[in-house]
Amino acid sequence: MTAFPLISATVEWSDDGTVWAAIPGAENAVIPEVDQDFKEATRLDSPNGFKEYSKGLKDAGTISLMCDYSKELYAAAVAKNNSATPTYFRITLEPDASQSTGDVFSWQAWVTPSVPGKKPGEDLMIELKQRVTGDVSWNQGAA
Repeated sequence: MTAFPLISATVEWSDDGTVWAAIPGAENAVIPEVDQDFKEATRLDSPNGFKEYSKGLKDAGTISLMCDYSKELYAAAVAKNNSATPTYFRITLEPDASQSTGDVFSWQAWVTPSVPGKKPGEDLMIELKQRVTGDVSWNQGAA
């Protein structure tokens, strides 16, 4: 397996999942990490006294996207925080050598914006905290 360096990616959000806008000044490409719960399913007849498990619910948790500060981005994030529906997010990776289009990850999340403290001379950032809700999808880029 060959390592695939992240050189560029498109980070976008949407209110309806059809009309997308780039998130300006995105500093990182954060893809939710799905955690799987397991329920103990051990019974008296479990083989050789080993515990057994069945799959439970999945949770994609909370992630943070760091972006360059602008009053326009902060206002948009506050509006999404005040929305009654979660925001759609999508990250499109640049294609690797065997692809004509890059892989696409998408999900929905509740957005909470914040402006972390900085020291003089450091860039002011907006942190878009995302509480992921529902599935995280992956569509492999075209060959």
